[in-house]
Amino acid sequence: MRPVCEHCTKALLPDSGEAMICAYECTFCSSCVETILKNKCPNCGGTFEKRPIKTITS
Repeated sequence: MRPVCEHCTKALLPDSGEAMICAYECTFCSSCVETILKNKCPNCGGTFEKRPIKTITS
């Protein structure tokens, strides 16, 4: 799980609702996906989905 957007380096914590991933788990923030990347991964050409939120259990 990548901790930052690959474009703007915004922090994307495990519980971030802003994290978006493609099928290869390239990771970007929702702002970059919508405004700059136009929902197309620059690495593999795939589309994005919200990254599942990882819950931390103790």
